[in-house]
Amino acid sequence: MTSGAQARSRYADATMDEIKPGLSVVAELDLGELTRHASREGFRVLVLSGVGPGKKSFFDQVETQLPTDPPLGKVNVWDALADSLWEGMRCLPEHKLLLVWLDSKEFADNSPDEFAVALSVLRDLTDIPMCPDGSPGQRKSVAIFVAATAAPLKS
Repeated sequence: MTSGAQARSRYADATMDEIKPGLSVVAELDLGELTRHASREGFRVLVLSGVGPGKKSFFDQVETQLPTDPPLGKVNVWDALADSLWEGMRCLPEHKLLLVWLDSKEFADNSPDEFAVALSVLRDLTDIPMCPDGSPGQRKSVAIFVAATAAPLKS
């Protein structure tokens, strides 16, 4: 994880220009500001939160909060999760997606090996082709922020 100052400056740089595809692990972010900026840029925002320690917690939260196709059910296999999440994201109608994983610190601190695998699964989501009705070779723009902590949403 980066320090708070580094995370804020990396986030500030991202919002000053544009939200760029790829995976960014940051110490903290302001979800409200990021969401507003993403909306202005035409991104659909997906939020993953409430992940406690352990693989099962991660799988349960992904299954209930993110698009999966096919649904995972009781399957807790990383390859199945990767395939299901990839297909679920691929078939969303939006071309620009922003996935934000809030409060990842507990999972990272208590399950570091599984956290590394989870990041690998998420990183693979940054290169998704359009659903079959899209132009051949056309890719979705997928940005992912994994934040150890997040400032609460302000109304």
